[in-house]
Amino acid sequence: MKLVIAAILVATTAARADTSQQLAFGSSIRSLHSDSANALTGDSLVGGEVAYAYHLPFELPPNFALWGELAFVGSSASGTMFGNLSTEIALRQTTLGAQLRYAVMPHVTAFARGAIGPARDALRVTDAAGHTASDARWGAVATGAIGIDLLAVDSQRFDIGLRLELGYTLASAVALSPAADHASDDTIRLDMQAASIGHLDLGGMSFGAGLVSRF
Repeated sequence: MKLVIAAILVATTAARADTSQQLAFGSSIRSLHSDSANALTGDSLVGGEVAYAYHLPFELPPNFALWGELAFVGSSASGTMFGNLSTEIALRQTTLGAQLRYAVMPHVTAFARGAIGPARDALRVTDAAGHTASDARWGAVATGAIGIDLLAVDSQRFDIGLRLELGYTLASAVALSPAADHASDDTIRLDMQAASIGHLDLGGMSFGAGLVSRF
């Protein structure tokens, strides 16, 4: 009888592990280290992240678990260029990767995650007269992070808590050439029409905080 009960418990745990899901959302700030980004703004990229993860049924040492993860990040920053041009940077990236989790103790789980994916870098420049020029290009990013989940509720069927993480993003530098925006043919355009600003690199170190739940 004991063997039967043990077999049922093992089977139930395995079945649950195959269908475990995780949802995390929060805010993040990424400091910009490249010369190209610092020429456009002195601020950091600030925005939000939503991530969905799914438990992968691999056999690992006790207290370890491997999860596949899909994440979306949207962030922005503003600044000035050449003293009199206002700049607005917008980033949208989607990444696919993996998350390795380790249950340190009840209510505390440490993790490390890495991912790669496409990113869309957009720039809008506005002069003192209100004329604008913009451009956007696709590039690629690779991200890595370590963090900790502090769980207010930690049960076999459900958990929820606070996530804190520190990460770094490597980003490909994309060539941007803002062109004048105009609503009609008689709208006054920027003198530069389409001026290359070189390659923009939005990589850097980041810190994030938010909520995480497994169900």
